[in-house]
Amino acid sequence: MSREPSSSPGAALPLADLSVLVLAGGAGRRMGGDKPTRELHGARLVDPSLELALRLSDDVLLADGEAALPLPPSARRVRDDPELAGPLAGLLPGLAAARHAWVLVLPCDLLRPSEAVVRALLARARARAAQAVVVRDEAGRQPFHALWARASLPALQARLASGGRSMLSLLDALTVCEVPAVELHDLDPQRGYLCDLDTQDDLRAARRGDLP
Repeated sequence: MSREPSSSPGAALPLADLSVLVLAGGAGRRMGGDKPTRELHGARLVDPSLELALRLSDDVLLADGEAALPLPPSARRVRDDPELAGPLAGLLPGLAAARHAWVLVLPCDLLRPSEAVVRALLARARARAAQAVVVRDEAGRQPFHALWARASLPALQARLASGGRSMLSLLDALTVCEVPAVELHDLDPQRGYLCDLDTQDDLRAARRGDLP
């Protein structure tokens, strides 16, 4: 039986300049649907991202589309933009609704979101004049488990108007601080914070413990 996410009683105080947006509105067709509620190690797939969000921020936003997930008491639901598809449908409304300067964007299917990595990225955000702070690994920029500035919304809207239709294309419109994954190695050597579960095979591998 899955458990409802909750913040830990002894958790540190929320980060004052951080909102968290959990994206859980995709159809999840490659996983057979209902991705956020699929079971992994006794919890829903969305729970690790929601639990991290509730630990880190007093402004947690859930963009869950048609899923209508139970909403943690301190969280707010964000309605997807019907004119957009995929994660963009939740990203822009989430940025518009955020109360704080930086928005941590977490998908619902991360294997192991990392508080330590988030804090390292936020330290970069506070020290740099950037509109987004992302990890770069061998595959390139990673737009999830990343920080997007609330103030970047006008630039993102302009990029959409000119034809941008992916997270990566939107990043191209921003001043981006890239953090090499190797610099975060000691925080999570296996990079579980970048491992997303897209398919039923991914989920079965995670249940067997075959993923990082």
